[in-house]
Amino acid sequence: DDHARAHLYQSRSVGFRKLLGHRIFMKEALTVVMASLRLKDPNLLSNWICAMVGRMNFWKFRVLFRYLKFLIQHLFRFEFPAYQFKGFKLRLKGKISVGGNSRSRILFFRAGDTSHSKTDNRIAYHLNYIYTFTGVMGLKLWFFY
Repeated sequence: DDHARAHLYQSRSVGFRKLLGHRIFMKEALTVVMASLRLKDPNLLSNWICAMVGRMNFWKFRVLFRYLKFLIQHLFRFEFPAYQFKGFKLRLKGKISVGGNSRSRILFFRAGDTSHSKTDNRIAYHLNYIYTFTGVMGLKLWFFY
C-alpha cells in the first residue's frame, strides 16, 4: 500500500515538474515545507513562496499553488500529529496568472483544523506582499498548532 502511494506521489510530482519548469526545485520545496511546519514558522514558508514566484513566469503561479496544495494534502497532512500541528491555511489575493486590466482573484486553501474560535488553538500568522509586473499580490499564511 505504501509502495503504491509512493509511486503515485512520484508520478504526480513528475507532472508538476513538467508544468513548473526547471527553476522550481522539488526537493527544496519538500525541505522548506517540512522545516516550516516543524518550526511552526509561517515566515519561512512565506518568504520561500515569494522567492519562487520571483523565479517563475507569472502564467505559472496557479500551478505553484496547486503543487503546494498537493504537498500539504497528500504528504504533510498525515505528519501533522507528529509535528504537533493542527492545521494550515493559505490565501493569495491579487492578479494571479493574468495580465492587463483584469480583476483580482483569490486562491484559498486549508487543511486540518483551522478554527479561529477554539481557545486551545495557537495561531501563527504571516502577511507578505509579492510584487510582480502585473501588480501586487497579498499572501497570508496561518499555522494552527
